[in-house]
Amino acid sequence: MRKIIEKDEKVQRMYKKAFAFKGIAPLGAVFFSYFVRIAAFVRESKNKSMKALSQLFILLRACLPLWGKQASGLVHLKALGRLFVLLRACLSFSGKQTTGLVHLKALGQLIILLSVCLPAWGKQITGLYDAKALVADQQAQSRLAGAQQGLLEVLQKVSGFPVSAENPVVARSLKIADQYLYQFSYAHVEKSEAIEGQSQLKGDWLNMRFEGKAIQRMVKQANLPRWGTNRPTMLVWLAIDDGERKIISDGLDHVVHEAILDGAQRRGIPIILPIYDLEDSIKLPMEQLWGMFSEGVLSASERYGAESILMARVVKTDEGQWTGRWRFHFRDKEYDYEFIEETLDALVLSGLSAGSQVLANAFALKTNGLSANELRLDILNVSNLNHYAAVVKYLEKLAITKQVAVVGVKKQQVSFDLSLNGSFEQLEQTLALDKKLVRKALPKTDENEDPDMAQALEGPVQFLWQP
Repeated sequence: MRKIIEKDEKVQRMYKKAFAFKGIAPLGAVFFSYFVRIAAFVRESKNKSMKALSQLFILLRACLPLWGKQASGLVHLKALGRLFVLLRACLSFSGKQTTGLVHLKALGQLIILLSVCLPAWGKQITGLYDAKALVADQQAQSRLAGAQQGLLEVLQKVSGFPVSAENPVVARSLKIADQYLYQFSYAHVEKSEAIEGQSQLKGDWLNMRFEGKAIQRMVKQANLPRWGTNRPTMLVWLAIDDGERKIISDGLDHVVHEAILDGAQRRGIPIILPIYDLEDSIKLPMEQLWGMFSEGVLSASERYGAESILMARVVKTDEGQWTGRWRFHFRDKEYDYEFIEETLDALVLSGLSAGSQVLANAFALKTNGLSANELRLDILNVSNLNHYAAVVKYLEKLAITKQVAVVGVKKQQVSFDLSLNGSFEQLEQTLALDKKLVRKALPKTDENEDPDMAQALEGPVQFLWQP
């Protein structure tokens, strides 16, 4: 192996660079050097089927510097170690031709482990203006009815809360809801969608995408809250009894799995489903989740790094209805709910909606009729034009910023004047989701001095840009 590294200059440079992280995370440097050795082995191999794995190694290399910079990443150090053991197994070479099928199971485990190696910070959601509705036929009248249903759903997704059709602006818009469509298409109802007690589904699905700018104007005119696209993640632990008790894990082929994904899309929530491997099953046996014991759920959730946790126990009654107990954890608080619905899809949507409204209360910008707050912000570590453009674009896209103006550039610092649609606290909460802008720590000069007040007196608030 040493000869391989010595004769490949590119790999040798990568090997030396690995130890640049020694001052930040020594264990990360060890794993990084292990990565370089494996990469050298791949480069040496002439097996074309193995070359595709080199792309995976690039991704692995990107995740390793995070161990020292984000403390939560250290929780997953054990998982990363297991990942590299699997990598070595996948790339074992004994002189015989490797078919790839031999290590298929190991590769599957590797991908699952990779998915939990990085903390699940807030994510950018997609499909904010998408909706679908069941319509009787493809005639214009049915399309209008479907568009009205879809418009209310999109408005709830954008605002974070149910929207009343009696709002004057919304009521006028509903009359011409189909004119807000950017595009639409039809799809036949699949037979699989008519199973699980939903045989009444008849007609076609109307898949819709509404015009985003028009929706945002409507939200503003109707004085609705506005929830940005960068939203906190929600980890969902759900146990179901439909004749047999199961815990719904990522990739499980079960109707409730699809109901969770569909409900998350309809409410605009970036969700995480547990892999429920051996480690999860030890920390959270079925009995604990079924008993709604929070301690086991919180323990098993640490590895996923989600900002919020939703746990549930779902049962089908003798009358054919679905009932569920739900508990939502967010910022050290618990919220309990109980719902009874005619269908499983409706029950899951009710649980997800309850959790999403708690998050919207924390992050959505509510109109109050007051003028926007003014704030001077200094962004540090802006070292080139690409960084400069990225910072400006990032700030302009935040839902909380009304206006963004550059007022000064000095070395690696750019100063901005911001007009906010909310408070500075809401701005900090929004920035904390993806951690691209991290507030610069302030030294305390007095035990009783508030650092936020001290900086307000001294000058602009300072953040570090972390591209």
